[in-house]
Amino acid sequence: MSALDNELAKYKKKGFEVRQRRTLKHGERIYLEKERADSSGAYYGIYIYYVEGDSNASNIQEFLKDYIEFYAYARFDEYDKGFFICSGSIGEGLFRNLKNALVKDDDILGTIKTKTARTT
Repeated sequence: MSALDNELAKYKKKGFEVRQRRTLKHGERIYLEKERADSSGAYYGIYIYYVEGDSNASNIQEFLKDYIEFYAYARFDEYDKGFFICSGSIGEGLFRNLKNALVKDDDILGTIKTKTARTT
């Protein structure tokens, strides 16, 4: 089982369903959602950008630009999350610098997380 499959299995156990899966130039985008318990018809959204191997400036930039657009399109709010996940190492300093340079909206900044996924 791949590192990405492991991550998706964790969310599926929590009741999330994959709604979209796309291969981008430098990584893969997966969008999952789960209906909120408050019966408002709203959903919790999880945006995952996955990279096999180590992160670099190209895939970090692609993630941030794509996530900003997706955040607006999917009408994300503070309950939704955007994850940059890779199977290798994440250059946290580079990631932080690019995030601060490209993301100007504090609401979006508050939903971005990084994670390293390993195969089991």
